Order: sequence, then C-alpha cells, then structure tokens
Amino acid sequence: MTNRNLLASFIAAILLIIVILFIIDKGPYEEAQPQEAQAEKEPQTQIDKVIADADTWAPIFEQWYGKPAPELELTDITGETHNLSDYKGTNVVLVFWATWCPPCKMEIPHLKALREEMSKDELMILAISNEADRTVKSFAEQENLNYTVIATDKQLPKPYSLVTGIPTSIYLDKQGNIKLATQGLVNEEHARAIILAE
Repeated sequence: MTNRNLLASFIAAILLIIVILFIIDKGPYEEAQPQEAQAEKEPQTQIDKVIADADTWAPIFEQWYGKPAPELELTDITGETHNLSDYKGTNVVLVFWATWCPPCKMEIPHLKALREEMSKDELMILAISNEADRTVKSFAEQENLNYTVIATDKQLPKPYSLVTGIPTSIYLDKQGNIKLATQGLVNEEHARAIILAE
C-alpha cells in the first residue's frame, strides 16, 4: 500500500469517526429540542392557558393589558348610575353586545350563570349596548337578565371606542386594570377562569 493510499485511508477513517461522534452527540440534542420548543409554547399563566383553549373567541387590545381601565360613568336601564371607580376591589366584566346579535344571545346563559354563581362583591357585569333604551329594556325583561344592562349612545374613551365586533368583553381585575379583552362568544368556563386568574 502506498503512502498516498495509506493517507487516504487514514483520512477516511478519521472522517468516519467524526461523523459517528457527531451523530451520537447530535441524537440526544435533537430529541431534547422539541421538548424545549414545546416548553416555550406551554402557557405560562392562567390567562395564557385560557387563551390557548379558546375556540369561539380571540384576545384583542393586547396593548391595554395591565393598564388602568379608563373611567366610565353610565346609567343602566333602571336609572342607576355606575362608575367603574366604584367597583375597585371587585372583578368587572364589560360586555359590549346588541339585542340583534346571535352570538351575544348565545352568551347570555353563560353570563346569567356567572351572575348566579358569584356575588356582586366578587363580580360586576356591565352589559353595554348602543341601541335605544326602550329596545334594550324590553329585551332584558323578556330574557330575565340578572346582570346590569346599559343602553347608551355616549362617545366612550379608548379602548371601549375601539370595539368593532360583538360580543366584545373587557375583563378588569380588582385593582381596575385591564386583564384581558376578548372578541367572540366566551363560555361560562372560560369567563370564570379569566375572572379568577391572578
């Protein structure tokens, strides 16, 4: 065997050893990589878990999360005035809806169940429609709505004025900060999880 053939065989053997070591070393790394990627995709908070499970709604207004909710002063269909600042220490859900909206109507039993389950000290639901007071009042009586219903055509501050689709819900924590905003039908289970999430 010539020196040239011997050198070529030696280089081939070294390359083969390097490839084998690379494969052996890379094997476990490739197995761990999907686990790491999966860990990065795992929801980090209770809210993230609820969002990951959503199929009939989506989060909106993310830039407002953690910020104080702008003050609202609204009068409900019974004539009672409500200021958001009065509900500090209570979870609040602002629901933007309409009597003609099918998903809004489908959401009503979920809201009624939450109202029955949680006291007004734990949860305040303010359902806001921009329809005529008479229309909303008649609908609320017909459907036996057990939560606060408001009909207003007032110009509301952002983010409330940014609502373009209904139902839209804005969840406030006990400090009056925006926890989450959703567009679409939120069922009772998801709404409860959002309300109770820290």
